[in-house]
Amino acid sequence: ECVDVLVLPGKAGAIELASADPQALLHPLGFTAVAGAWHVTRSVAAGTPGRFPRGPAWVVPVVAHLRGERGSEWVSDLLVTNQSGVAGQVVVARLPSGQSGNVLPALEVALPAGESIRLDDVARASGLDDGTSSGAMLVGLDVSNPEAEVGIAVLARTYDRRAAGGPEDGMVAATPLDRGLQPGERAEIGEVSVSPGDRLAVGAASVGSSAVKLTFVAQAADGREVGRRDLSAPVLGQAQQPWPLPAGRWTVAVTLQRGDPAVRVFPYVSQVASDGRCRYHAASSGASRSFGQAIVVISHPVSAAGSAHE
Repeated sequence: ECVDVLVLPGKAGAIELASADPQALLHPLGFTAVAGAWHVTRSVAAGTPGRFPRGPAWVVPVVAHLRGERGSEWVSDLLVTNQSGVAGQVVVARLPSGQSGNVLPALEVALPAGESIRLDDVARASGLDDGTSSGAMLVGLDVSNPEAEVGIAVLARTYDRRAAGGPEDGMVAATPLDRGLQPGERAEIGEVSVSPGDRLAVGAASVGSSAVKLTFVAQAADGREVGRRDLSAPVLGQAQQPWPLPAGRWTVAVTLQRGDPAVRVFPYVSQVASDGRCRYHAASSGASRSFGQAIVVISHPVSAAGSAHE
């Protein structure tokens, strides 16, 4: 009988397989590397560690629940649709902001085939509130049939609920995990039109076992550089820093320093207008490259009554 066993190294960094049954044959067929910073211990709610679902996963690079400038109140909502032919368990895991992660807190909720579930103010949802005001989310679907074709769609918003924006305000691009950028790559974020009074920030979520340094550069149409901002994304975590830019229309690109090719990075630029309305400009890879590491979570089941089906 073959089983999938989650084994984490002890303080000595070693792993030993043993059995009380002298007739047992323990023969590992292979090991999968585990993402995260294991030299750092983060406190998570009690529970049994498990592996984040295999199959398609989506990264929401920024979520929040906080009070900001000018009386703003920032919240994040998720809408997840099960596009598979079978029912499953939606698993939403939270990446910490400004620090490295290892075992991620997660919530788990049942979702029938073809249906959607809305998670309002998801950063404060049961099982995901880690005591910080921001971060990122990893969304996947766990199904009991390993032969089933798994598919989900994820829509996300991070917005000021006191602002005058409509339902499209603060839409954040949820990106497939396999389409994250790799260290050493450069990507165009696109044109950013900055008005007087706008507040901008750069950010990134990183999934893997190494920290990543990024450089954002804004240029005028003639190639003149008008702004530059460095950012360090922690191991299996998220970071965001202000980026003051002058008013004008600029082309923004991001470059990742060389490093571990197993890491996937999801950079973005946030832009908040003087009236509180928000836009996010994100970058991703045009190629799909499988993420080969396991992600460890502690899931907390949430009943459908604690969320909204659509």
